[in-house]
Parts: sequence; structure tokens; C-alpha cells
Amino acid sequence: MSVSNLNNLKLYESFMDSYTRKINEATFNVPFKGVRIGNAKRTRLAQINLKSKIITFSRYAIENVPERGRRYLVIHELAHVIEPSHNKKFWALVKRYEPDYKIIEKQLEQAFVKNVKQANYNEKKKIIKNDPGLFSVAEDLTLSFFKNESVASGGFVKAVQLKFEFTEFI
Repeated sequence: MSVSNLNNLKLYESFMDSYTRKINEATFNVPFKGVRIGNAKRTRLAQINLKSKIITFSRYAIENVPERGRRYLVIHELAHVIEPSHNKKFWALVKRYEPDYKIIEKQLEQAFVKNVKQANYNEKKKIIKNDPGLFSVAEDLTLSFFKNESVASGGFVKAVQLKFEFTEFI
């Protein structure tokens, strides 16, 4: 990890720790020790370890998302300190501080998926740029797929994966 990426990670952690503490003071006021930032790209937007009381947020769930989505994510994790399971009691706790949580959760998940797709695209483009011979061939493929709006949801990722399978044979 580069120094600038490490510094960004520390900034995210500092911001989210402060942000989470402020929301906690205004809502549940439950004990937690701190915040970590992870790189989960699958289904876990955030999680709390109930033994260590540390909340881990995926960076893709907190950057470039609506503030209300970030707030919902914090409320969701803090509610787990009171009720570990996703049962009626848990959802009642979340709803107390975020009545529109179902709508916000969907918006947050959409932003998360968009952030992951963009990160995957950037990582793959960076790999290609590191080999000038591959970049000149693959750049045209990448840009042609990227300009085609109809494949931007779902199909775009497959197109990028195909590009990489193709470039490996050059």
C-alpha cells in the first residue's frame, strides 16, 4: 500500500470514528471501541465485532455515498450492540432513528455496487497501463465498452473481464 493510500485510510478512519461517535451520542449511546476501514467488495458494507466492539466499514460503503446512507450504516451497526440479530426488535431500533431505512438501504447498496464496479475498473485499467504493449491494444476495447451505456450495469464488468482474458494471450 502506498503512503498516500495509507494516509487516505487513516483520514477515513479518523473521520468515521468521529462521525460514528457523534451519531452514537445522539442515538443509542452504546459502548464501542473504535472504527476500522476495510476493503470488502462483496455483501458486507459494515460489521461490528461484538466482543471487541470495533466497527469495520467497507470503504466502498462510505465514500461517494449519500450522507444519509452513511448515517444509516452507522445506526445499523450501533443497533447491533443492543440487538445482535436482524429480528423485529433490531429493525424497530433502526427505524426509531431512521424511519426510511428500507429506501435508504437500497440507495446505499446501489452506491456500494457502483463504487465497487468503479474500483474494479480502475484497478484493471491500472494493470493494463503498467504494460504499454497491452495498453494500446486493450484501451480501445475498454473505451468502446465503457461508451456503450446499455452494458454499464452488469455487462460492463463482463466486458472488462473478457478484455483481460484477451490481453493475457498477446
